Amino acid sequence: MKKIIFGLLLTILMVACNKEQVVLPDLMIEEVKSFLPMFYFEANTLVYTNELGEEKKLNLKLNDAPIIHSNKNNTYNADQIHIELIDPENENFKLDLLGTAQYLGDDASVSTTLISTLTEVNNPDAGTTLNMIRFVDGMPQATSFVVLRAAIQLNNTTFFGVFSAIGSDIVQGDFHSYSELNINAEFGVVAFRDENNELWVFDRME
Repeated sequence: MKKIIFGLLLTILMVACNKEQVVLPDLMIEEVKSFLPMFYFEANTLVYTNELGEEKKLNLKLNDAPIIHSNKNNTYNADQIHIELIDPENENFKLDLLGTAQYLGDDASVSTTLISTLTEVNNPDAGTTLNMIRFVDGMPQATSFVVLRAAIQLNNTTFFGVFSAIGSDIVQGDFHSYSELNINAEFGVVAFRDENNELWVFDRME
């Protein structure tokens, strides 16, 4: 009887060990990288203009490095890309794009997303806009709080295939700061609103 019990315990232990040794394949985010314009992967300055023709220049900083995720008892490497658009004249301005992939649930389904956030650091009263694009079968799709516009005119410039997100101030519920973020595949961030809710539209890169 003891031998039978010991055998059962040994079998259970071996199964558990086998589960712990499952190696999940590495995840890549080629869909995200293909969606973003090529100049986002180089050291560039992006120039935006307001309706008066005034310019705002944002420096582009690329951080491209894999990270280690965990899924229950398993770990795996996942490609990741983090892009910062930095306003050299406003250190509190924060516009980030984060491309990630991860396994979800027991069936090891994969979620690949491009998450972009626009806000002001060190200011709890500032509004925050979140723009999230999910990739399904390699194709970008709008999430529930993002609208995909076939065409949109911003400051007399027409952009196509724009994922548009409208945010709100977290205190008053009014759109008076950082309240809009528009992204497409051709130019990346095509337009955004700043701390004064002024609209800045992509003009060129330098």
